[in-house]
Order: sequence, then structure tokens, then C-alpha cells
Amino acid sequence: MKNLRLPVFASGKTDISATLKSAGKLTALNLNASTGDLSMHVAGRLGVLRLRDSDLTVNAEAADASRLAQVFNIKGVPPEKLSVKGRVITKSSGITLEGVHATLGGYEGAVDGTLPARRNRARQLRFSLTVPSLADIRTPLPPLPPLPLSVSGEVQYKAQKSLLSSRDIQLDLTGVVGNSRFTAKGGFARLDPMEGADFALTVSNPDGGALLEKLRLPVIATGRLDMNATLKQAGNLTDLVLDAQLGDVTAHASGKVARLGLQDSDLTFRVEAADPARIARAFDMANIPAGKLTANGRMLTTDMEYKFAGVHVALGAITAQLDGTIPTQRERATQLHIDLAAPNVADLKAGLPPLPLRLSAAVSRQPDRLQLTDINAQLGATRLRGSLALIGKQPRSIEANLDAAVLDLTPFQPPGTKSPQTKPPARKSLLFDEQQLPYAKLGKMKVQGHLLAGEIRLNRGVLHQVGTTLALDNGRLNYRIKARGGFGGSIDGSMELTPVGSGSATMKVDLTLKDVRTGFAGGESVAPEEVPPLGLTAQLTSTGATPHQLASAVTSTVLLTQGRGKSKSGIMNTLGSDILRQLFTKLNPFAEHDPYTQIECSVLRVVVNNGKAVAAPMLLQTHKVAITANGTVDLHTEKLQINFNTRPREGIGISPGMFTNPFLELTGTLAHPSIGVGTKGVTSGALAAATGGISVVAKGVVDRVIGETNQCKAP
Repeated sequence: MKNLRLPVFASGKTDISATLKSAGKLTALNLNASTGDLSMHVAGRLGVLRLRDSDLTVNAEAADASRLAQVFNIKGVPPEKLSVKGRVITKSSGITLEGVHATLGGYEGAVDGTLPARRNRARQLRFSLTVPSLADIRTPLPPLPPLPLSVSGEVQYKAQKSLLSSRDIQLDLTGVVGNSRFTAKGGFARLDPMEGADFALTVSNPDGGALLEKLRLPVIATGRLDMNATLKQAGNLTDLVLDAQLGDVTAHASGKVARLGLQDSDLTFRVEAADPARIARAFDMANIPAGKLTANGRMLTTDMEYKFAGVHVALGAITAQLDGTIPTQRERATQLHIDLAAPNVADLKAGLPPLPLRLSAAVSRQPDRLQLTDINAQLGATRLRGSLALIGKQPRSIEANLDAAVLDLTPFQPPGTKSPQTKPPARKSLLFDEQQLPYAKLGKMKVQGHLLAGEIRLNRGVLHQVGTTLALDNGRLNYRIKARGGFGGSIDGSMELTPVGSGSATMKVDLTLKDVRTGFAGGESVAPEEVPPLGLTAQLTSTGATPHQLASAVTSTVLLTQGRGKSKSGIMNTLGSDILRQLFTKLNPFAEHDPYTQIECSVLRVVVNNGKAVAAPMLLQTHKVAITANGTVDLHTEKLQINFNTRPREGIGISPGMFTNPFLELTGTLAHPSIGVGTKGVTSGALAAATGGISVVAKGVVDRVIGETNQCKAP
């Protein structure tokens, strides 16, 4: 056969026998041929050599169909036995097939019908097909599920280049895929683009969840699956009605379509799910609020985009509205407008305060940019407007411009509460530890942010006319804030962080407070406007890679002053430090019983040079006591030594034990401080024992005289 330059169907011995016998105007044919494992028998009547007006019975077999398929460059045919038999009748008008039956391993098919010679004549075929497993069929599509298929019915069409471009297609099919049964009945004048439709499709499955699992799709529900779809000609378009139900999930869509791929469509849809949390789990999502899920709206499609109009989604009491376009090509921009309303954001995420939320924004997405503009957010009392953009990936750039009429942070600062702890915190040897600070992460992003706030509400006060700027570029950070105090005064501060290599950075801080009345000292017994005005100037520079390195290298000057006013009793309780509460109680024994402390002034000046801090002077003068102190803190070792002296003011009665030890000292380390009696206190205690207590009374008189001096007056 090679010498004849014919395709090599098989190798091995070749035998051919044929008889031709006249039968009126026709010729009787009996042909037997075999080559290797390929055999064929043809019997019947021939008209002419081109087989016109013939009636033949064919019976052919091939032991390995894959080898035969390779001759015709057909891929994916299994190496199974192929058997074909049936009757073929040829006429000038076309070909008629009768009882044609083929088997290939477990595959089985049968066909009857006519194939006219002229394209404009309809092909009419009755067929049946059985496939043991769709997974064995190789297609350019994703792998098919391992489900058996059997389908039978009638097909009529006028041939073009392909079935999709054929005309006058009529179908009447029934079939089974696994446990799914389907019917398809009706026809089209053309499939793509769709014309002249009058078609109905039904699908049912007693276990839709198992079907989704075999299709390798998320199991969003279990139970019976039913789907019905109808297509009907409507002018130049086609009306579509689709209803589907899987367990407790239902879907409905209706509208007009032009193509099978839904291009140039205009559809309205509605989806309902009784248990959206179960659907979320199918996509590895958690913490979905309870409540029924509904989604409905309108979708218009073209070759270039999907357009959504009035899409409404409700999850329990949470609602969202969506409008805009999503392109079919990723490189084009998505443009959406979103409106979200939630009566309680704690339902969206556990741990958030129970506040109502309303949010609207325009969302634009491009391959390297996600941008929110026209942001209008209301969270409780907070009112926020502005824009936010995320640009690129590595490094990622963030741009934010926000304007808040009110920024209420009090719901995120619950008063008098502490974070629950399952076990006591580990005892630290240093307050400023040696853990590496995350400077490297700053180099992986770029930030440019601006915030203007008319009012920022805090648990301990209010700020007005707040302006902040944050800039981060190539690891260098700059922050600036300006604000007015809620009851007078001003705040002006800045911080700069500059990387210097080896994981270290230089920090510079500059902060000025003028006559600011903080909320820490206010309360039920003290009105905010009665709180002492606070002044602060601080400049700080340091370089390091860890908190301890930064503290050890600090050079700083801090001056804090406080004017006349009232401070609520128990203010130290709000600071959460037992040692400070003990110290203040010992220094001012009146504070435990007075509803408030009348402060006349206070001064604190701290100078730090390369981690060595000297505090002097330190003064707190109230209407009952004057407290002076001085001391040092070595930030290299965190050892501290601060000495205090307390003296009564004018008109305060003295009891023998109230100021027995006016000299106290704070020693130890910043992480583990302790209170003791200072050196002067030890000396005065020994003298009191030697004089039988007379020195205690005498010293109290002397301290009162010294305390009567008003140290808040300028000399």
C-alpha cells in the first residue's frame, strides 16, 4: 500500500475479494477486504462508479481505532475496538442512513436520516449516543466530569460552516447525564447570532449538591435541582425566561438576548438564598451575618462590557445598591457606584461597635489601580467624605484625601475597660525592648494622605480644626498635625523618620501644645472648661533599629507647664498604672477624699542627652500641698532615681502622721519601679525616734511655712 501512496490504515497481510454482477440497471456488489486487524464487508447494489443511486450494507471493524484515527490526524480517540455497520443509500439528491450503528469500546451510537447534497436542504437525523464517562472526552474546555451520558432524539438543520452557524435548526432531545435528566425541544433559524427561536430546555437532578461536587464547583446548596429555560423570537432579539432552584436557592432571569454567549443582552434577574452563610463557606468565607440573601436588578451586556443598573442586594437588614460597568477585557477600567447601608456594623465584623453605617462611593478598577472617589460615609456620629486610591503592587502606593465634618472615635475607646487576657503578660526586663522595628515594610509602600476634620471626638477630649498630613516614600516618613483644643489652645506637631541603613532609622519629633485643656482631668466633678490649661514644648532626635536603641540614643528637651484649674479625683486610676496610683496617694493624701484637686500650677522640665535624662525642676502645687522633685533616668539601663518632697500649704491642719515621711523616692527600672523612703526621710525618721516625736511636729511646722510660699509666682 505504500507503493500506491495511500494512507497506511494498518500493517500486515492484505486480502481483497469482490464480485460484481449485473442486476438490471444496477450492479450487485459483494466486497470483502482486510489488512492487518482492519476488515470490511460491503454488499448491495451500485448505480455508477461515483456511487450515485446505490444501496449498500456496510460492516467494518478495526481492532485499534486510535491507529486508524492517526491516519486522518484525529486526536483523542481511545485504543479500543471500533465497529460500524448499517445501510447507506445514495441518490443524486443526497445520502440516506438507515440503522447505522457504531461502537468504540464502551461508546455506542446510532443514526438514521438524510444528508441532502445541496446545502440549502435540511439535514434530518435521528440519533442516540452513549458515553461511559465524559471525563474520557478530550476537549479544549476544562476537564469534563466523570459522568455517563446517554442522549437520543432528532436533529434537523441546514448545513453551513458549522452547527453554530447553521440555519433552521430543530431539536427534540432527551438525555441523562449521571443522575441529571434533560430535554431540549424546539428550534432556531440561526444559533449565532440567534434568530427565530422557539426553544425550551429542562434539567432536573435529585441531588444537585452531588452534581456540583462532581463538576468541581462550590457546593452552595444541596437538594433537588430543577431548571427551566425558554427562548422565543421577539423582533430582532430573543426573549429569555429562566427559572432555577437548587435546594433553598432560587434564581430567575428574563429579558432579551442576541447570542448564546449573552452578548447584546438586556436581562433582569432575581436570586434568593435562605442560608448565605452556607454559600460563603463553600467559597472559604466566614463571619457572614445571618439573614436571608436576595439580589435583583438589571444587566445589559455587549462584546465589551457588562452593565449593571439598579442591582439591589439585601442580607438580612444589610442592603447594597450597585450600578456601573465591568469590562470583558481586564485591561479596561471597571466603573461602579456602590451604596451600602447596615443598621449595625457589628453584624459585618465581630468586635466593631454597634453603630449604623451608610456608605456611598464610586469605584474604579484598572489592572494597576483601585480608586474610590465621591466617598460619603456615615458611621454613628462620624461624617466622612473624600477619595482613596491603591496603586500598583510592589511597591504599593496609597493616596488618601479625606474630609470629616465629625470624626467620632469614642465608640472605639470604651471607657474603663481593659482588653481580656487569658494569661498574665510575660514579665519584661526592659520597657523598651530589643525587638526589631518594621522599618523594612515602610520601604515597600508609598503613602500620601491628608485628613481635615472639623471635630475629632475622643473619650478624653475634643479637637477642632484638625489638619494632618502623612507622606511615606522610599522608607522616609513625614507626619504633621495642627489642631485647636476643644476648650481653647492649640496643637502643632511633626514627626520625621529617615532610614539610615542596617535596619536603623533616625527619628525627629517636634511637638508644641499651648493652653490645651485635656479631658483626662475632667469628669462629673469637674467641667471641661475648669480643667488646668496645659503647655508643652518637646524636641526629640534619636537613631536606632529597636525601641531600646532609640531610647538609648535620645537627645531631647521637654518642658511641660500647667496653669490653674481643677483636676478630678482618681485621675491616676485612668492611667492604668498601680505604681503611679500608689505614688500620688502618698504624695497627696488629700486626693483620696477630695472630689477634685485644685491645681495652682505644675512644671516639669526634662533634658535628655544620649539617653541620660535629668528631670529638674519638677513642681506640682495645689491649694493643699506643694510637691517638688528631681531625678535621673538612664535609658541605657532604664534605671531611675527620682526624689520627692511634699509640704502642706497655708491653712491646712497638720496631724502628726500625715507628713511623717514627706521624702519619697522612686527607684528601680522603668519596667519595674518601686516606691521607698528617700535618704532625707530616713534621717528624719531616726531623729523622730530619738526625740520622742517632737521633731515630727517641729518639722511639720517648718514644712508648712515653706509650703505657704507660692512657688507658682514668678520671682
